[in-house]
Amino acid sequence: MADQDKDQKPSTIDDLVKQLSNQPPPNLPGVKVPAAEIDRSVKPQGPVPSPQREGNIGTGTPTPPIPPRPQPTSPMPPKPSPVQEYRSSIRTMGEDITSLKSGQKPSGVDVPRRVAPEAPKASLPGAPAAPAPTGPMSSIGLGKTEKTGLLPGLPKPAVPSLGRPGLTPGLGQAGKTGPLPVQPAPEKPSGPFKAPEIQPSITVPGEKRRISMTFYLIIAGVLVVGGFLYWFLVLRVAEPGVVLSPTPTPTSTQTVTPTPLAKNLSDIFEGAPVNFEVTLSENLGQDFKTFVGTLSVVRNEFLKVNLVEDVDGTLAPLNFLDMLDMDLTIYPAALRDNVVDSIVTVYGQSEMFNEDGSVNLSTQNLKKTAFVARVKDMAAVELIMKDWESTIAGDLADYLLVADTSKEESVNFLDNAYRGASIRYKNFPFPDVTVDYAVVEAAGQNYLVIAGSRETMYAAIDALLEQ
Repeated sequence: MADQDKDQKPSTIDDLVKQLSNQPPPNLPGVKVPAAEIDRSVKPQGPVPSPQREGNIGTGTPTPPIPPRPQPTSPMPPKPSPVQEYRSSIRTMGEDITSLKSGQKPSGVDVPRRVAPEAPKASLPGAPAAPAPTGPMSSIGLGKTEKTGLLPGLPKPAVPSLGRPGLTPGLGQAGKTGPLPVQPAPEKPSGPFKAPEIQPSITVPGEKRRISMTFYLIIAGVLVVGGFLYWFLVLRVAEPGVVLSPTPTPTSTQTVTPTPLAKNLSDIFEGAPVNFEVTLSENLGQDFKTFVGTLSVVRNEFLKVNLVEDVDGTLAPLNFLDMLDMDLTIYPAALRDNVVDSIVTVYGQSEMFNEDGSVNLSTQNLKKTAFVARVKDMAAVELIMKDWESTIAGDLADYLLVADTSKEESVNFLDNAYRGASIRYKNFPFPDVTVDYAVVEAAGQNYLVIAGSRETMYAAIDALLEQ
């Protein structure tokens, strides 16, 4: 039989693998070997019981033999099973086709294969040895089977638990049991304890050391601070600060006001001028009043009068303050410092009142004078003129053609307004004979007007505003 198996070779690799998987090697755990293959040459050790008749099996009372004294024996290590060797024949389809084409039998390459049996598990140290049988052994005749029970006088052996409740196999019954849990024994060092040796650090050439996180944080902080400084010092545009200045209060101090380009007074008051030569006399004011009476002026129009002085045969121009100085007329000294330019005019008036205050419609050749000057500081001139109100009527009576200053309607100057200009006045006693003054702002310039009637004041303001 064995020779026939050796002669038969599997046709393919798959058949060989199936055959090897179906025939596991003997002497492995969990493999049952048929009873016919057990070597019967092994002789049983110990006394063999004498055969008994079939009818007396189990009915007689056997005499229990004296059990031998148990001796401590060490468990014998199981003998390793011999290594079995197989040969596998490996063929390829290409080689088989080539062999068949040439008329030869396909043959493969024999590859030896050894199957090593599983090594038996060593018994755990400290595990209790199996108890030796102390009772009489049951005798079974050759070729016969006999079921025996517990021997009298022996205790019932304890059945180990299978780990699951309700699974306790009884005597005479086969039960499936799993492998016992094996706890690994701690390995003991074979020699004396040795302290671990400190191995020197190995430096790999070419390997870069890692930069610590602190270094990265320092670099990031420097970049942030540098960027902020660059923005603050270079890129940032400073917003203009708002400075709140206190509101200036008007004072009596002299301030210089810039004078924009404007027309001359001689251009504002048109017409051919007449000259009045100022000379030293006992009553210069009365000489001026007589000169005006000789003039012929068109109604509702101005006539310019040039004040001149003969200096070595040359006529030098003068202003009305120079004429007052030559007449020894007292006026505020600060007024001269504010006057830039001036002119003297004569106006042809149409308004006249009777002694009872009624309007006189038969007036002819009625003339009134007016002094117009461009000044620097409007507020300062207003204060100067207020200080002059107490004596101005007497000082300028001859120049403004006021015949009798005792006929004043009021003791103090009164207020009036015309086209936005503030007017201070005093009547003698009606508006056709007055002392009026006003500081007018026109075309970016400031003008002082002193007139001898209400109608003349209104006409002068119209000429300045409509220039």
